Amino acid sequence: MKKLLVINGTMGVGKTDLARELFHKLEKCAWLDGDWCWMTRPFQLKEEEKAPLLKMMSTLLRHYLDSSHIEIVIFSWVIPRNEILQEILNQVGSDYELLRVTLIANEQTLRDRIAKRRNYEARDEFESDRSLQYAATQFQNMQPYSVETSGRTTVELSLSIIEKFSLL
Repeated sequence: MKKLLVINGTMGVGKTDLARELFHKLEKCAWLDGDWCWMTRPFQLKEEEKAPLLKMMSTLLRHYLDSSHIEIVIFSWVIPRNEILQEILNQVGSDYELLRVTLIANEQTLRDRIAKRRNYEARDEFESDRSLQYAATQFQNMQPYSVETSGRTTVELSLSIIEKFSLL
């Protein structure tokens, strides 16, 4: 059975780096970074844009899951509520094994990572505060499996995910 690995967490927690590392380590896989689907400047997601965005992501995920040469699909994105993930998954269908990981990090790690990203990405000055607010309020109920990223390398994290879910 194909596997859909959802990597979730607040901004700056390491989703993209982990997904990229897994993408390079795993065979027969595809990777959808939710940020790619909504890369605008300034970043704003208005209510009327939500449904088309989720449909686009669902369509791409379904395409990857239907591809005969792909066995693992990695989907990384900030998904602050289970309802949002469920809305996407309802459109994708159910003929895959769902694997979920929520990444977490301490406050200093988040601030450091976001400040570093601001040097090469179009990020606003309030992203650290939003990320910390999301981390404190939104991602506490997004388990079933949480991984602390503070003080760990992307390689270490990827190997632990591969082992946890038997991805090799």
